[in-house]
Amino acid sequence: MSVNHLEPEEFVEKAFSIGASITCRVYVTNNHLAVKVYLLHDKDDLYFMDCPITTHENRKVLEETDFNELHADLYQKIALDERLRMQRA
Repeated sequence: MSVNHLEPEEFVEKAFSIGASITCRVYVTNNHLAVKVYLLHDKDDLYFMDCPITTHENRKVLEETDFNELHADLYQKIALDERLRMQRA
């Protein structure tokens, strides 16, 4: 299993090329924001769109968050979540 982030354009291209269904999950960031992340599975690989979505009120806080910290935070949470889901299956 691998977890990969894709830019929005790459994510859409990948979704169309493999014909996979796009899902979404909500994660809570280290700065206590709930963000929605779009995901798609391709066999044993998981791809997520590197563009988290939050409420209008929290958008400014999200934009002020260091991009690299946010990216690392989400990557870690998504990978752990996916691993736990695979263990339960």
